[in-house]
Amino acid sequence: TGSEKDALIFSSKGWAGGAIPKLTESLTAAGFDVLEDEAVEEIYVPDENDLDKCYELGKKLAQMVKE
Repeated sequence: TGSEKDALIFSSKGWAGGAIPKLTESLTAAGFDVLEDEAVEEIYVPDENDLDKCYELGKKLAQMVKE
C-alpha cells in the first residue's frame, strides 16, 4: 500500500460495536495505513471460521511487510 506502517483491525463486540472507526482514526493519525476493507468485527467470541479468517489476514499483512 506504499506505507511503512500497515495495520489490520480485529474486533469482537458484545453489543453496539464502533471500535473499528475509532481505531482507524487513531491509527491513521499515528501514520498507519489501515486496511479498512479487511477489518474484522465479530459478535462475542469468534468461532473457528472467524479465527481462520483472522489468521489468513495476518499472513496477508506479514507478506505486505516483507515486500
